[in-house]
Amino acid sequence: MEQVLLCFVVILIQLFLYVIIGSGLGRIFQLGKDGLQTILVGFFGYFGLFQVAALPLILLKASFTVLVFLWAAVCGVLTLTALGKCREDLLLLPKALKREMAVKNLFFPCFAGIIVVLLVLYQALHYYTGFDSAYYLGTITTTLYTDSMYLIDGETGLPESFIDMRYALSGFYMNTAFFCRLFRLPAIMVQNYTMGTIGSLMASLCLLLIGKKLFRGRMDRAYLFMALTLVFNLFFLSGYTSSDFFLYRCYEAKSFCAN
Repeated sequence: MEQVLLCFVVILIQLFLYVIIGSGLGRIFQLGKDGLQTILVGFFGYFGLFQVAALPLILLKASFTVLVFLWAAVCGVLTLTALGKCREDLLLLPKALKREMAVKNLFFPCFAGIIVVLLVLYQALHYYTGFDSAYYLGTITTTLYTDSMYLIDGETGLPESFIDMRYALSGFYMNTAFFCRLFRLPAIMVQNYTMGTIGSLMASLCLLLIGKKLFRGRMDRAYLFMALTLVFNLFFLSGYTSSDFFLYRCYEAKSFCAN
């Protein structure tokens, strides 16, 4: 139970980082005051910045500990900078979200919220444990135990003859390892309960924003669009569809991008 609660804490920390990074990028690129967009921009901005920090260290074959200290420092600096420079935007964000998401009939947001929660629970309880997961989870666990990044094969435990850039170009799994090290959590829990949940929430947010644009700001229709589109995934489950990657493999890096 303690580990599940810590996974929830990790979700809150990452969402907080998305908000402050999204606020900063919104101010730099003058993206407006859309609260929902701020979160989504912050999500992509977070992983973009993490990639910039992680990739040089991976190529230099630095220890994972160096990345842990570097990224902890970056997050600290970003937080302090955002609280100093974007304090007004951050304080206005709750009001902006309330204004954007408000509807006259509460049935629509409640219905959509229930669907999102049910699908988050579904993907958390039915996650994929195939050969891909053995490699991905093995890579994270190997990183934690050997203090190295992509120098030892996560599936076999054998030293790599070269850095496989197909995987090393994604900092996604090193980000999971970062939070595993920070909170002493197993890789499978952070990947599934934390990253899987965030993947579901961000995919739902994308659908809500699409619905908002499609129906010209009519949030009741946007909520219904999001909920029905999420439900449709349940009818298209096979190893060859995006729905399968959404509901069973949502915590994988390629699923984050696809969803």
